[in-house]
Amino acid sequence: MQARLLLLVLCCASAAHTARILAVLPTNTKSHYAMYGRIIDALVSRQHHLTVISHFPRRDPPINLEEISLAGTIPEIANNLTRQQSTFKPDFVRNLEQIIKECLQACEVVSRMPSVRALLNSTAHFDLIIVEVFGSECFLPLGRRFNAPVVGLLSSVVLPWVNDQIANPEAPSYIPSYVTSYGQRMNLWDRFLNTFAIIWAKAIYRYKSQVPSQVIADMLFGPGDNLELLAQNYSLILANSHFSINEVRPLVPALVEVGGLHLNDAIKMPKDLRRILDNANEGVVYWSFGSMSRIETIPHEKLVQIFAAMSELPQLFLVKMNRAMLSNNLTVPENVYAMDWIPQYKTLCHPNVKIFISHGGLLGTQEAVACGVPMLVVPLYADQALNARAMYDRGLSLTLTLPDITKDSIKNALHNLLSNYR
Repeated sequence: MQARLLLLVLCCASAAHTARILAVLPTNTKSHYAMYGRIIDALVSRQHHLTVISHFPRRDPPINLEEISLAGTIPEIANNLTRQQSTFKPDFVRNLEQIIKECLQACEVVSRMPSVRALLNSTAHFDLIIVEVFGSECFLPLGRRFNAPVVGLLSSVVLPWVNDQIANPEAPSYIPSYVTSYGQRMNLWDRFLNTFAIIWAKAIYRYKSQVPSQVIADMLFGPGDNLELLAQNYSLILANSHFSINEVRPLVPALVEVGGLHLNDAIKMPKDLRRILDNANEGVVYWSFGSMSRIETIPHEKLVQIFAAMSELPQLFLVKMNRAMLSNNLTVPENVYAMDWIPQYKTLCHPNVKIFISHGGLLGTQEAVACGVPMLVVPLYADQALNARAMYDRGLSLTLTLPDITKDSIKNALHNLLSNYR
C-alpha cells in the first residue's frame, strides 16, 4: 500500500504539493540512465525540487533541478570484444563479479567527492531518496541521514538478492533468473541449475558486494547502518521489466514493473538519417551493440566474415560504429552506412527497418518489441543471453554467439528473418 501511495504522490502531485527529492544515480552507463532520466524528467515536470547526482548533467537545467556532476570521474565503461576471457569461471559468475566491481568503483569515487560530502553535512531536507539498485547498496544510509523513504530504480529484471530483500517470491522452477539464459520451458535439470545459479549469485553478492560496500558506507556515513537491514526497508522499487517480454511472475506491492518507461516518441531524427532511411527501397538492417560494447573491437576475422555476408545482401546496413577505429585493411561494403550516434527508438520504428542486429540489451529489446522489428541477437554480457532466449521463445528473434559467427551463419540468419519473421 505504501508503494502505491508513493507512486500516486510522485505522479500526480500539483505545484502546491511538491516534494524535495534526492536522486543518487552513480552509473555511467548511458543505457541505464535512459530509464532513470525519464523518471527525473517526469518529476521535474511536476514541479518537484530535485537534487540529482549523476554522470549526465543537463546543459540548461530548469530552476527546480540541482545537479552534482560526476562526469569524467570514472572512465566510460566500454567492452572491448577482442579481449578473450581465459577462465574456468561460469559466464554468470564472471559477469556478476565485473558488474559488482564497476559499482563498487562508482561508490568509492562518489563517496570521495567534496560536493557529496558537503551535501551530507548540510542542513538540507529531503522528502524522498532515490537510489540505483544494482551492484552495491552503499548509498542506502541516505534514507536514515535525511529521515526519508527510499525508492530504488532497477534497470533490469529483478535481481536474485533483491527478491530476498523485499520478500518477493523467487519461483526458480518456472522463472529464469537474471544470471541464467534459460527460457519459459525448463526441464528438471534446467530448474536445478537455475536454482543453483540463484543461490550462488546471492552468495557472490553477499561477500563480493555487501561486505566491501559496508566499508564504504561506514566511511561516508559513519558506522551503525547495516546495509543488509537497510535493504529490507525499500519503500518502493521500480524494475525495468514487463510481463510481455519477461516472465509473468508474482510481485509484492513494493515491486512495480515499469518496463518500456524509457520509450520517448518526442526524440527527433536528424534529417539526413531520415532521408537515408526513406530512400532505402530494399529495406534497412540496423546493427548496434549499445553504448558499452564497441562493434569496432570485434576480432578482425569476424568483421571480415560479417561484412562479406552484408555485401551479398541488397539491404542497407545502418551500423552504430566509428569507421575511423576500424583497421585500414578492412573493406567496408558500399551498402554499410556507419554513424557514431543513432536515435535508436526512432530508427527502429521507421517502416523501412526490417531487422535489428543487437547484443540483446533489455532497453533495446523493449524498443524492438515496441516497434515490431524482429531481431538477430548476439548476446555478449550480463542479462543479454536471458533476453535473447526470451525473444526466441516468443518467436521474435534468432540467436548467434560471437564465436559461432561466419559469413554463412549470419547470412542465413538474416535471410531467415527477412523471409519468415515479417
